[in-house]
Amino acid sequence: MKILFLCFILLIAVFFEGAFITLPLVLDILLVSFVLNRGSWVFLASFMSGILLDIISLRLIGTTSIVFIVLLFILTLYEKKFEVKTVYFVFFSSFIGSLIFLIVFKHDYVLQQGAISSIFAILLFKLFSRIEKRKLSAD
Repeated sequence: MKILFLCFILLIAVFFEGAFITLPLVLDILLVSFVLNRGSWVFLASFMSGILLDIISLRLIGTTSIVFIVLLFILTLYEKKFEVKTVYFVFFSSFIGSLIFLIVFKHDYVLQQGAISSIFAILLFKLFSRIEKRKLSAD
């Protein structure tokens, strides 16, 4: 159920990011879901959402997927050295990941969009953490 809910949110984010806004919303959702769940299914979701985002954005198919997977792989390298389920880690990893994403795809106002993306990632992290805690306390 949780995976289906996150896939639905990813589809909505792919649509909004591909059609309306330039913030890396999909990257934020993937990052937060990886930090909270640490499942290998996030890599498959990043690949599929990257392909869909490339199709909607009229980019070379596969480039966004490669960026998403590489950024998530880098997070797996740091998850043993740092406490990843913190707001600080989500903020910095989202900020640096957004900067890389925005520079690779040549967007304008990279620092401002990176900061906004990090704030959005923190809000998502707090929301998903509360949902997870309530679900655990209900069980």
